[in-house]
Amino acid sequence: MVRIQDALFRLFLALVPLLGAPAGRLTAALVHLRRPRFLVRGFIDSYFVRRLGVDLDEAEKPAAAYPTILDFFTRRLKKGARPVDRAPGALVSPADGVLASFGRIDGGTVLQVKGMPYRVSELLEGSADAWEGGTWLTIYLSPKDYHRVHHPAEARLVGMRPIPGRLYPVNDRTVSRVPRVFSRNRRTIFEYRRGRTPITLVMVTAFNVGRITPLFGAASFPGLGLPVKRGGELAAFELGSTVVLLLPKGAVRFSSLKAGLPLRMGRRLGVFTGK
Repeated sequence: MVRIQDALFRLFLALVPLLGAPAGRLTAALVHLRRPRFLVRGFIDSYFVRRLGVDLDEAEKPAAAYPTILDFFTRRLKKGARPVDRAPGALVSPADGVLASFGRIDGGTVLQVKGMPYRVSELLEGSADAWEGGTWLTIYLSPKDYHRVHHPAEARLVGMRPIPGRLYPVNDRTVSRVPRVFSRNRRTIFEYRRGRTPITLVMVTAFNVGRITPLFGAASFPGLGLPVKRGGELAAFELGSTVVLLLPKGAVRFSSLKAGLPLRMGRRLGVFTGK
């Protein structure tokens, strides 16, 4: 049975390039449906709350107040639900999720999972020289997680680049079988500067809608080149969901981090050294 399941899963992955766009259009139509309201509320309750265990007490609004499934998926949280670490020079988690991988950038490569490297230059579609010897962190957001992504530090947001690509799933089963998923999938690259220190945050989409919505209307997102606040809203995944964070060599003194660590947006990951 296991072998049959693996064979079917490999077949599905082979078909993803063909299924991606039609599946995305169908899913987008479904998650944007506003009627009938009882079906929208029923799906939120049965799938997100009962099956996935989403904590409705954290949501900004009650479930009945969300007109579409997508509105609930990209929901804001109540004020204070995610305290942002206030330590001077703190680098904080930009998202809820699990720290899927973490390590040193060596030879221009990082690990998708153990034994499966990919190149930083492919992920960024540009030079990786600035990141050699630095650190990467990969945060996986499951469907139950809060799906807004926030600024990881006090800095200036100096660049934003959407990169076209595939829409492979980004769950454990896929990333352990398909090489270079994060550098092949559709993604958006956000570039920061903290003084002279570059910081890059990559939002990687996944199978289905594969859309990232920058939150330009938010007070915390004043525009490219201007200062942003640590913990301010950056963008939202529409059924995303992986974040890759890149830091240069010696820039951050990290806290006790390990793969599999649950993260909440605003939790301290480390402190900038000033180098």
